[in-house]
Amino acid sequence: MITESVHGANLVDIVYGGGVPDLGDPSEEFFEASKLQRELIGWQAPGVRLLQNTPDLYPIVARAGRRFASRPGVSLTPAPRADRQLDDVLRQRRSADAFGDDPMSLSTLSGLLSLSYGVRPGTGEGTAMPPLRPAPSAGALYPLDIYVATQRVDGVRVGLHHADMACERLVHLHDVDLKSLAAASMQPELTASAGAVVVIAASIWRSRVKYSQRALRFALMEAGHVVQNMLLVAESYGLGARALGGFCDDEVNQLVGLQGVDEFALYLVVVGSSPASASS
Repeated sequence: MITESVHGANLVDIVYGGGVPDLGDPSEEFFEASKLQRELIGWQAPGVRLLQNTPDLYPIVARAGRRFASRPGVSLTPAPRADRQLDDVLRQRRSADAFGDDPMSLSTLSGLLSLSYGVRPGTGEGTAMPPLRPAPSAGALYPLDIYVATQRVDGVRVGLHHADMACERLVHLHDVDLKSLAAASMQPELTASAGAVVVIAASIWRSRVKYSQRALRFALMEAGHVVQNMLLVAESYGLGARALGGFCDDEVNQLVGLQGVDEFALYLVVVGSSPASASS
């Protein structure tokens, strides 16, 4: 605890391990490398001019996510409406610290996904419009993909799925070691009791082709937008949900099937039915 007897400057030693940050500090180098300056923007984000001068390239870059067309899956159902006001949802949202035993329904999971990151009808592939979604994205490039490890969802087989939001399908990819995923989340008991574990992943090249080093900043921001949508939708449906950022990256990437270099997990959300007692 910081008291009047502890000088705030001592925090420098705690944060940086003594003195100021070392030369080559990864956090500072990333921040510096991803800055934009007006007079240098042509070098810092060369893809902006490339896409402006090569309009035929944009549809390739602006694909609405990965596609596993040959895999079996289930169609997402129309999102059920929640009869709650936004201000009530914002005031009452809390991070769940436990889940109930009731399974989630496919319609509830469909609503959670589509209201958080679904492609707006009349936009995206096959139209003259870029894919527009409930979450903003730099250049409408949408570099994120959503994977769902289902544990207790009615009508959906247990395993790992890809949420193909452009086609409104939940595509089964493979079985997944749910115990290992729970351990990798660093919240094993909570994750093991969830109805589903949502993995927000980035295919960073889809943004980096335009924004270069700035792309990772944008991907991190966009993951936050999507997860906040999910947390609010979960609350509006009466579900429990918790965002998890402190997971073991390599373990989660391996379990999902991401190579961890230019496609990687950024954020997890565990979601399920609410227990009788709400978390604080």
